[in-house]
Amino acid sequence: MARRRAVLSFVVLIALLPSGISTTVVTSKEVDDVTPPIVTLKSPADGITTRKAEITVKGRVSDTESGIASVTCNGQPATVVDGVVRCVVSLRPGVNDVILQASDVAGNSASAGARVTLARRTISAIALTPGRKTMLVNQGATLSLRDDAGVEVSDALWTSSDSGTVTLSTDDPPILTAIRPGSATITAEIDGLSAEATIAVVAGTELPAGTTRWSVPLTPGLTMERLIFTNRVDESGPDLFIVETETWGEATLRAVDAEGSVLWQQHSPGIPLMGDSFGGVIAGVLYDVNQGDDLQAYVRLGNAGGVPPWRYQSPGILLRPAQAPDGTLYAIEFLYGGVDASGDDILDKHAIVIDGATGRLISRAPLAREILAFESAKNGVVLTPKLTCRSTRAEFAPQTVGPIVGSDGRGYMLVRRRIRLGKGSCNEFNGANYVPARTQDIGVDLIALSPTNAPVTQSLYALQCTSAELQRTSCDVPPSVSQLLPDGTGGLLASWRRTLRQVNSYSGQSYVTRIDAAGARVDTPVTQAFWIDLIGQAGTAYVRSPGGYRLVDMTSFATKGTLSLPGLGLVATRPDGGVATIDYAGVLHVLGPTGEEEEVTPLGLSLTSAVQEFDGWIGLSDAGLTSVAGQFQDATRWVVIVGNRSGQLAVRRPGMGIFLKSQDAVIPFLIAQHNSIRIVPYAQDWLASQPSLQPPQGLDATDGFGNRYFTLGAGLPSGVDTELSCGGGNLTKGINREGDVIKPVKALRKLPVGDVSEGATIFSLLAHFNNYGDDVPYWCLPGDPDSTAGLAYNSNSFAHGLLHAAGVPHDERAPRWPAPGWDLPVPAKHFKHTKKPEKVRGKR
Repeated sequence: MARRRAVLSFVVLIALLPSGISTTVVTSKEVDDVTPPIVTLKSPADGITTRKAEITVKGRVSDTESGIASVTCNGQPATVVDGVVRCVVSLRPGVNDVILQASDVAGNSASAGARVTLARRTISAIALTPGRKTMLVNQGATLSLRDDAGVEVSDALWTSSDSGTVTLSTDDPPILTAIRPGSATITAEIDGLSAEATIAVVAGTELPAGTTRWSVPLTPGLTMERLIFTNRVDESGPDLFIVETETWGEATLRAVDAEGSVLWQQHSPGIPLMGDSFGGVIAGVLYDVNQGDDLQAYVRLGNAGGVPPWRYQSPGILLRPAQAPDGTLYAIEFLYGGVDASGDDILDKHAIVIDGATGRLISRAPLAREILAFESAKNGVVLTPKLTCRSTRAEFAPQTVGPIVGSDGRGYMLVRRRIRLGKGSCNEFNGANYVPARTQDIGVDLIALSPTNAPVTQSLYALQCTSAELQRTSCDVPPSVSQLLPDGTGGLLASWRRTLRQVNSYSGQSYVTRIDAAGARVDTPVTQAFWIDLIGQAGTAYVRSPGGYRLVDMTSFATKGTLSLPGLGLVATRPDGGVATIDYAGVLHVLGPTGEEEEVTPLGLSLTSAVQEFDGWIGLSDAGLTSVAGQFQDATRWVVIVGNRSGQLAVRRPGMGIFLKSQDAVIPFLIAQHNSIRIVPYAQDWLASQPSLQPPQGLDATDGFGNRYFTLGAGLPSGVDTELSCGGGNLTKGINREGDVIKPVKALRKLPVGDVSEGATIFSLLAHFNNYGDDVPYWCLPGDPDSTAGLAYNSNSFAHGLLHAAGVPHDERAPRWPAPGWDLPVPAKHFKHTKKPEKVRGKR
């Protein structure tokens, strides 16, 4: 089929920069086929389990535009007959993604995938995870028993070496209950195989800082790499992935939850790059594992969030992508662009936008080439046997930085512009000091990308020079680009350098351009060595300086202080400016905002992996993946080396999400927990525009990171939190109830709601909350024989019932501290319509 192409001229008026300022772009370009092939996977069905080592893949592919160019099954070429594809894929023990992919002649890619589990008939080894765990007295926990392929093993014989310290229920797997301080070994046995885990039990209400909460050992023969944190979108999904390698270019992924249990295992056909916005992992497939790190494809692993596995097969070379909260991927793609006048190959850079839910290419925009050309007046004339006059023209891809994703969810990249056109009598190079007459156009551009609009270019620096023969100009040394990152307050920071022509020399000047959330732009001169390693709360940049860092307020560029870190590595920053550092022995040193040492805690974690997650620190140690107790309010917005914790090169949003908030509540004979729902939306502007969600009584509903939030909760009709008394009316709801807002937090449990579904989840919670008619009786201890035989409810019942009714994924287990009523949620029918109050039965 002939390739379809058209020439389109259009004017686009769009607002893509953080400023929201409209920018007009007039463009005329040749548009090729941009419609991807249609790929249908007939079999295998998603989610099946098989005991066969190979599986037959059947499907259909078609393309009504430029035509099908290639088809692959899990990256291997497949044969197509009349649009029908049939191929055989080898399976590895455990979870496998099976992906049928097709590319058309125009370079568009589409795919369809399914997840298949290979369960072996016989297993050679089993393992318990976590392998070590520390519990508090009266705490419950579970362990995961899997074979060496990550497949769950059932019907094992479980025993405790000391049932007086740790008891086991009769469930499969059993629930462990810590009885008294001590240590016990838990053993699981099946078919002559056994696995052990060591459980330490300590007294108290929380683990002392530095205590190992749990650890997952290395897989023998593999090397554990940097962790990948997932965007958890349902309670059954993993919180992070252990990445283990044996061969460069591929990996084994072990999915792990926040308590150290391995959920499943999967082979990655490429280098795992990041957790995606839907709860899966994006991996990059190498062209050649023996040479370089060029990528030929992106592969989406897993089916979390209802998003199936996919593969984007590039017709060229891919670099690492960045992903927006809505799932849109932004990346740079190299495509072969022919040869220049000198016969050299040209690899053009393109800015591409990919639908992260399907792997479909949304758009591909070429970046202007850098051009170095010379026109010889005697082109081809031989002056001497050793001298032939030549015209030359070199064209190559521009220097770029990025892409990153800004706070507005759009992709951004810095691009250098350079065109030099010279003229002379014979050759451009005619002695060390000779320069021809020439015209030059140089500059630095910030390009904004979107899945719905054409790219928009904003010039940060531009200079044109016309010079005579032998005359030097500032255009002779082109600018350079070095950093592009969020400023931590909704804007962008771009670092670049230009050259100035002096009388007898050149001098360079570096700048940082800041474009704030309102669109205001400021160019600040900086030293050539200026480099930002981390952006913290309120836009505080940690700039490298001899022996440590200089703290710079990027909103004003004022120096706020210095931080000396001899022998220490910067890990994270607090809202007040305090920082967490780790030395090479794995010892944590927490420094206050003025540099004083506040805490020294041995963690045993490597400097490059330690982060604050899941009620403590987590990272890699000699024992493998390790979680260590200790609290630090991490206000880091950006880390240059890895971007955010998933390596997505997108700004972090500490404190944002939907949480179950626990706070102390004193009721008769018991210090228990009152739970409410705290909602800290990413769309802070939306929250500020909702009159019904504003805090009452002048309360300032902001968290420690400065994020605005609102709460949904219930309690006594008076509005006073559940304290000191029981009964006295119906359970009464409230937005921003005083105690829910101002009472100290005992714990915040982040619910597994992904970025993509946050908005829908908030609206569902509000709708069901509004439907509740204050129509159930209140009692401080639901289920107590002295109450109403289970027909009364409290604040914990309300929070749990609202989560159920609104369909919000959550852990069904009770919060860590006593939370009476959690196991008796208010029935969903009370959140569907208003009804008359029920009569109170039983004894008061």
